[in-house]
Amino acid sequence: MTDAGAPPEGSPAGSAPHARRLSEFGWLLVGEGASVLGDQLAKVAIAVLVYSRTHSAALAAVTYALTLLPDLIAGPLLSPLADRYPRRTVMVACSVIQAVLAAIMAIRGLRLEIVAVAVIGITAGQAPFKAAQSAALPSMLASARVEGAQARLSVIREAGQLVGLAGAGVVVGTVGPTWAILADALSFLIVAIVLRFGVRARPAARPAALKSAPRRAAIRLIQRSSQMRLMTWLRLLSALTILPDAVVVPLVGQLGLATWVIGPLLAADCVGFIVGAWWVDRLPPEQKPAAMVPLAMVSLGALAPFVLLVAHWSAHVLVAFIAGALLVLSGIGAAFLPLTTALVSKLAPDHIRGAVVGLERTVLRAGQGLGAVLAGVFAQLLGSAALVIGLGGLIGVAGTLLAALRGRAYGTVPATAGGPASISIAEHDSTSLPGDTDRKGVRHGSVAPRQGPGQPSPTPGETS
Repeated sequence: MTDAGAPPEGSPAGSAPHARRLSEFGWLLVGEGASVLGDQLAKVAIAVLVYSRTHSAALAAVTYALTLLPDLIAGPLLSPLADRYPRRTVMVACSVIQAVLAAIMAIRGLRLEIVAVAVIGITAGQAPFKAAQSAALPSMLASARVEGAQARLSVIREAGQLVGLAGAGVVVGTVGPTWAILADALSFLIVAIVLRFGVRARPAARPAALKSAPRRAAIRLIQRSSQMRLMTWLRLLSALTILPDAVVVPLVGQLGLATWVIGPLLAADCVGFIVGAWWVDRLPPEQKPAAMVPLAMVSLGALAPFVLLVAHWSAHVLVAFIAGALLVLSGIGAAFLPLTTALVSKLAPDHIRGAVVGLERTVLRAGQGLGAVLAGVFAQLLGSAALVIGLGGLIGVAGTLLAALRGRAYGTVPATAGGPASISIAEHDSTSLPGDTDRKGVRHGSVAPRQGPGQPSPTPGETS
């Protein structure tokens, strides 16, 4: 793997020792890969473990939901830890705690109540870990490379999910849920070791003497910044892309397709996302922000033609191909999400960056959860899963277009890649935010970016 970060201090770029060793971001990718594979394995193993002991499909489903839902509460509550403590310390501590909890779950005969608590703890630990991971990127990389870094992390996550869809069931069926959960515990330990020795130590971004609540400051930042509001709105609309996954089983049945088609349809958007993120990673830095809204339109617009599948088609193979192609296209467009994450992390002041990233992540998770529930309800009421997906796509396109037009009117649609918009703690409460506009669209003066210790200067024309 080639070095993806900035050269260490005192080492000239392109020198042989620097070219041969893995960068901080390279180790971050290794840790992310181990974490995703372990997570996918654990989700299947825990559901199998609960079902094998209770023979209750409802309890197995609830246990699986516990791997997702706690993040809605943990996101706002625990993400500020990524600002209060050194970010490497937060990531390592979360990984160690998750490893211990996973090892506890592997104890034979453990009460299911304790298993549920451990699952909640592991899931909650993801909130500060992900917040620290995203917030640390601007300190590791030059500003122009943050978007590409987020795209690569997203590729690792989606590829891990694909591998999990394909192999987790086979692995659990072969070695059993207990050994699979132990493998998950081992993956957390690997992440902790990789990050402890591969990522450089940096001080906490938020001074201990600062009294104001980081969550309140993060909410105030999102409310006051037009660009932040646009990113939040785009992420919320992107939750509509969960609709096909939520109703894929009734969709396949209503279209008269074979049951085995469910797997490829679930994997289709993952494949598309990997392709889209790969393309985004190779865009020139100055073109990446301008690609956000068009990609969002593609992601949601690809769902709209599902309304045409409401008609009873006799050519089932063609219908399956069309549905799969639309989902791949939607996944390609969804590559705008890492771009929004990168821009949010660059706009947010360093001392509340973790809290802001955590809130944005919670918005996406909450939107996906609500979207999945509403998809099931409306599919039942309307009697057509394809119609629900298509209507969701049309609503998403309209909302994205409205947000883009409103942002263009106020001059806040991202068009160029700028440097990190950091402002001091005092300035955060007393001045306008970088890139913000007032209600009449008059642009405020931007605060000059500050160069913090360990943060490389952006290099003009540098690509990711």
